[in-house]
Amino acid sequence: MLDKKLYSFSGNIKGYVAKTTFLSCCRLIGGILFSFIFAYLLKDILENIREKDFDFNYATIFTIIILVVIIKQLCTKKVASMFGDFVIEIKKNLRTAIFEKALRLGLTYSQIFKTQELIHLSVDNVEQLETYFGGCLVQFFYCIISSIVLFLAVAPFSLKVALILLAFALFIPTFLYVSLGQVRKVQKKYFAKYMNVGTLFLDSLQGLTTLKIYGTDKDREIEIEKMSEEFRTETMRVLKMQLFSIAIINWIIYAGTVLAIIYEIKAYSNGDLSLFGLLFIFMLAPEFFIPMRTLTALFHVAMTGVSAAENIMRFLNFPEKNNSGTLNFPEKTSLKADDLSFAYPDGTKALHNINIDIDSAGLYGIVGHSGCGKSTFASIVTGELTVEKNNIFIDKTDITDIKVEERPKNILKITHDAHIFSLTLRENLTMGNKNISDEKMIEVLKLVKLWKIFEKLDGLDTKLESQGKNLSGGQAQRVSLARCILYDAQIYIFDEATSNIDIESEKIILEIIHKLAEEKIVLYISHRLSAVKNAKEIYVFSSGKIVQQGTHAKMYAQENSLYQEMYKNQEELENYLVSKRGDNNE
Repeated sequence: MLDKKLYSFSGNIKGYVAKTTFLSCCRLIGGILFSFIFAYLLKDILENIREKDFDFNYATIFTIIILVVIIKQLCTKKVASMFGDFVIEIKKNLRTAIFEKALRLGLTYSQIFKTQELIHLSVDNVEQLETYFGGCLVQFFYCIISSIVLFLAVAPFSLKVALILLAFALFIPTFLYVSLGQVRKVQKKYFAKYMNVGTLFLDSLQGLTTLKIYGTDKDREIEIEKMSEEFRTETMRVLKMQLFSIAIINWIIYAGTVLAIIYEIKAYSNGDLSLFGLLFIFMLAPEFFIPMRTLTALFHVAMTGVSAAENIMRFLNFPEKNNSGTLNFPEKTSLKADDLSFAYPDGTKALHNINIDIDSAGLYGIVGHSGCGKSTFASIVTGELTVEKNNIFIDKTDITDIKVEERPKNILKITHDAHIFSLTLRENLTMGNKNISDEKMIEVLKLVKLWKIFEKLDGLDTKLESQGKNLSGGQAQRVSLARCILYDAQIYIFDEATSNIDIESEKIILEIIHKLAEEKIVLYISHRLSAVKNAKEIYVFSSGKIVQQGTHAKMYAQENSLYQEMYKNQEELENYLVSKRGDNNE
């Protein structure tokens, strides 16, 4: 039912199944012994009720019963303990594998699953497998073995009755197996609806403010209501199927039990079965079907886990390019892209024959219209997107030969929405290096012109809210910038890092970036060409290609060039906005 690779995450599953089945059988044997004692007691009472001459030792029987109860309880407790440990191990291994796979894939994971779906994958989908591994799988083997054990217990008294009970008991897992295809089909639809409504709800929750601002929350409410109704319909189909299966299983149980009782009574009447045998089989007959009922209940829930497993394995089996290098990051830093081309998994070509050669520290601009490939190039350099060998080099070392963990330590990308965590200012600043002194942090905060603000609060112990909600956009950006300066990478990539902030903050950030470029390689990706006017070299991207490169003065002088056109358009727009602000002030 499951991809065999999934069993590799369950540790010693064969040992777990064997041990838990053995303990359950020990518990069953205790129950058989219990039935044996009570059948003996009842037989003795019925045969000697008139003479009141009972032939049994109370102390012995009481001791045996106590021992049986203790054994059954110990087995039950041990099975529960093993179940807990086993399930925890599976969940841990699966979530670790999903997390590591997402890290290896980088941004390409978004081509397979949305972020919301990945959350469901690592939380709900993994949880759904608990019943399959911890319950259904073990219960299936236990049902088979328990039927054989009970058959051996009943057969000495009546082989025919034992065969009837065994046949009807084994018919139940056979019926479940035959209905497996239909059950999986229904459960797959149910789980798909469950994933859809969960993803939509999480997406709506994250964008609730935006929905309110644009007045589309009612439309989203209707959409959620529609999906919820579809999910409810599928849930009712699943429940209907489960109840139908349970009804059939119950009729099989009733038929088997009644038929066995009829043959028992007939055998007793003919003298082929003793009173003790009659009473013993009466007490033991339900034991044939109790494990089967439990299996039926677990079966339908486990099928949801099978659907979840298909999603998990689809993600884990997604092909990834080999990027497991063995070399350290070179001490001398240079960056070269050699005839680099890149296409996303869906076939969209993002970059075509990119050639860039940066051999020393400085500010390097990457500009172009939206969708021209700037951010894709940045993601390739940082390792978020993987490429083949001989495309990106760091000081003549192929980037694919560098250890995966070395890349983020030495190549740092900063975006306009870098996350500020709900921690103290100190904890946010020391995320990349726990050994930074307070003096160094204060020095950098002064550099980004934030220390005067935090000094009036609680200094480095100032509590920041998630996403920097208790800061202005510019202040949050400067906190992020201070953090990246303290990180001390070799190559910095600023991807639209000054978007959506005030002019004062942008000016401060640009000053710091230029200062940082005196010692480090800094790639500055921006729509605003004025921000990279003083760059050492500027690369102009268009439709995934570099169509111009050079200094500002050189490219601006090229008539009818893309760079000149973009720069003039932006100048005209900025001059217009300045004049409008002047008119409004008057």
